[in-house]
Amino acid sequence: MLLLQAPARALITLHRRGVLKPHLLERIKEYEEGTTESEQEAWVTSLLELASDLVETGRSEVRVLVEFRPPGYTKGPMDAVLVGIHPESGHDSYLPVELKRWTNASEDPRKPGNYHVGYPTSTKHPSQQVKPFCDFLTSEDGPLKGIQVEMAGAVYLHNADQADVSELLDHKSTRTIRTVHFTGDRREDLRQLIRTQFAPTPGESAVARLLDSLTSKEDSLLKVLQNNPLADVLFHPHGEDHVFTLRGNQLAAKSDILAAVERAKSHGDKAVFIITGGAGTGKTAIAVELMRAVQPPKARLANGAEAFMGLLKEHLGKTDPVLFEALAYFNEFVHASPDGLTLIVCDEAHRLRSKSDDLYRADRRGDRPQVDELIDAARVSVFLLDEKQSVRGNEVGRLSTIRRAAKERGIKAAEFDLRRQWRCGGSDSYIKWVHDLLGLSNNDPWKWLPDGMIHVQVADTPSALEHVILHEGNNGSTARMVAGYCWPWSKPRKDKTLVPDVEIGDWARPWNVNGTLKSYANGAPPKNLWSVRREGIHQVGCVYTAQGMEWDWCGVILGKDYVWRDGKWIAQPSASHDSKVKSLDSDRFHECIRNVYHVLLTRARRGVVLYSDDPETQTYLKEHVPSFDIQGLRPPVDLDGH
Repeated sequence: MLLLQAPARALITLHRRGVLKPHLLERIKEYEEGTTESEQEAWVTSLLELASDLVETGRSEVRVLVEFRPPGYTKGPMDAVLVGIHPESGHDSYLPVELKRWTNASEDPRKPGNYHVGYPTSTKHPSQQVKPFCDFLTSEDGPLKGIQVEMAGAVYLHNADQADVSELLDHKSTRTIRTVHFTGDRREDLRQLIRTQFAPTPGESAVARLLDSLTSKEDSLLKVLQNNPLADVLFHPHGEDHVFTLRGNQLAAKSDILAAVERAKSHGDKAVFIITGGAGTGKTAIAVELMRAVQPPKARLANGAEAFMGLLKEHLGKTDPVLFEALAYFNEFVHASPDGLTLIVCDEAHRLRSKSDDLYRADRRGDRPQVDELIDAARVSVFLLDEKQSVRGNEVGRLSTIRRAAKERGIKAAEFDLRRQWRCGGSDSYIKWVHDLLGLSNNDPWKWLPDGMIHVQVADTPSALEHVILHEGNNGSTARMVAGYCWPWSKPRKDKTLVPDVEIGDWARPWNVNGTLKSYANGAPPKNLWSVRREGIHQVGCVYTAQGMEWDWCGVILGKDYVWRDGKWIAQPSASHDSKVKSLDSDRFHECIRNVYHVLLTRARRGVVLYSDDPETQTYLKEHVPSFDIQGLRPPVDLDGH
């Protein structure tokens, strides 16, 4: 969880423009249940005072992370974490700060170590919030493990004078560098700590290293494939955790599933697990860890996404034929032996079909529900799904569908809901903004405010969108263009050149390849490798080649199949070239197209560039993505090259 991060001066500038305070108040309501509006107002005011302290001490470039709770930390978020460079050692420097609105504090005689601070019941000493947070950051499970940093921690009682909280300050826990306490009348002491802890230089590199370490904890399988030998990552013989660190419900799900596997081996018990969660919540990470623990031939990793599976099969086919055989499409279990497998993990289970089908292979055509085939194929079946990613009419992967199939076999499905995500740079705000923008929630859409974790902009033309994507790609980032399926998808010409089907005005580019050859003109990759080969940046992908993938930057072109009219979204089948969905009834078509753009808008880690082919929708997008000319609001980069 991270509400936003930015240099202190950028926070002050946003406040002066009148946009920061209302934004923070709206977002904080979602996290601070039980607090009054006046308490929330006071919290925002104290945060702005802290930013002012940084500016007035010449540390305006120090980064402020607001409401930060790193993955795996089970206690509440820290109000503010200051990040920069230490003036003496040159190491990354951290100062977590807990902001307290208390005006007085007296020890509870019945509970030593607790204090009466104006609430109905006494509360723990604030050092018990700050020190564990500091300790976690550099612990074995923390994001700064193995990184040499300077760490201090502070409690700032900005509404209190020292005399009013003397009993609290007398506690021994206030005498360590990770639990320094300051009051409103000792504000200069806090400023001195800031000067001691931070150099007057940008903190961009330091916070970039922190965010990169967070991303590595919740990584996507695509990034693993780009940077690691996949066979070693998926099925390392010694079980080392190279990339994925499961936490919270992820870890609980894995533990329960493996226990069920042991019961299946010893007693023949059957079990069904359903794990739900949005993009970036770690569903695929669970699949990877399960396949490490229960290896083939008794375990299979199934998926219904052709491009994603094609990518995995392409890699494993060259590196390990045994592991290659562990991968399967959903439709490969039509004639499977009952309970022939110990474990089957169904990733992207929202793509389950009503019945198995294959245009070319009769042995992959079934007359039973596909979910039944999969449950019957293994003693333990695991379904990983996100219902907001169902994009075809024949995709029936739903909680209700899997529950029903399990119940018909006398099994009560065990369910886990993964809520915390680190997709889209870890920006909870962006995921919420996308849901509200597209009508996936019951909330009104709102204007995007840069949060320092993902950059969002609306391009004036498709050429301008492509310019950003090519620029970022040429500067070392992974980047792709994607679009709604609103243009024909032609086969390559006889000379292997691609037809520029995606045509908007005088701008035209080809879709990713519609063919199975290994190479095409100008180095265009086959569709299953479009997402990872550099030459793919010059073609436009659709939802079927983008789903399950992730890049640093993504340019998203909204077609005329989903347009904004009179205050609401309208789905237009006449504008679609997708024969799989355009014949659906109006409600189901609207759901599928909305989900298509939800998938496309959540493929980026650092930046999203939007453009709509429809003028009215383009205006709507621009109204909800204001332009800010303030340095430091883009996601940070490691300028030191560490």
